Amino acid sequence: MAIYRFMGKETQYITFEITLSNGSKCQVRYRKCYISIPVLHKRVDHFEFRGNVYISHTLYFSHSILLDYDAAFDYRNEAVRIANELAGFTRNERDVQLSLLDS
Repeated sequence: MAIYRFMGKETQYITFEITLSNGSKCQVRYRKCYISIPVLHKRVDHFEFRGNVYISHTLYFSHSILLDYDAAFDYRNEAVRIANELAGFTRNERDVQLSLLDS
């Protein structure tokens, strides 16, 4: 786990694997950013999606989200939601044509 410093606070990348709606796997790196926007009381959290052709043909996609500064949320569920949205999958729908690429 890599640790970086922003504005005097430690920031840790959390790495985990998710499964998209079509059953394909994706590596995710998540960072809760302490780079804040004080006037708006917001923070920007960062996701990196790696190793999944459904998300990006380059096998890498970077995505940031704007949150309330003290917001708590389940970053794993959020990663699955974002990845499925990027891949064009709905939560309960399997894309048969794209799954043919896996065979």
